[in-house]
Amino acid sequence: MVERMRGRGTFVRNPDTRGRFLNKQLSFAAEMQLLNLEHSTEVLRAEWVHYAPDLFPRLNLERNDRCYHLVRMRYVSGKPFVLVENYIPEKLFPGIEGYDFGQRSLYDVFESVYHERLVRSHRVLMAQTANAEFASLFGVRRGSPVLYVENIVLDQYDRPIDLSKEYLDGITQKFEFEVVNQ
Repeated sequence: MVERMRGRGTFVRNPDTRGRFLNKQLSFAAEMQLLNLEHSTEVLRAEWVHYAPDLFPRLNLERNDRCYHLVRMRYVSGKPFVLVENYIPEKLFPGIEGYDFGQRSLYDVFESVYHERLVRSHRVLMAQTANAEFASLFGVRRGSPVLYVENIVLDQYDRPIDLSKEYLDGITQKFEFEVVNQ
């Protein structure tokens, strides 16, 4: 709870909010529960997206399909932690707009309501700079470093069921994961 620094003094330690589970497909709620951290979610936008050429092929969607675009701000111990955008195919999740994703886990709804198992995902991690929305939400300067994680989740039928874009403060956040050769 406290940290002593030689020559500087004793300080209250910031909570450990490392994204330790980059190598596992967990919901935000499950990850925070494992870390024993207080967390909350605020839905910023929830809307239907019609054809988007950069997005639809990645979700195996046709021109006349729609996907649900969900934008949420995640907080840990009352502080901004991650801005998340999800794109969810309507044809796989009819009625998805009827759930309160400020209170409920998206992945829990996938599994318990739609019986979709999250089997594997493909993740890309890279650096970006803060745009105006991110800077405002996180209280940082525009152009500050941002950790960007893009995640495509596949179900038990090897279908893409979610494309998420996650933005984290590049100054205070870091990922820690283990790589094992099999």
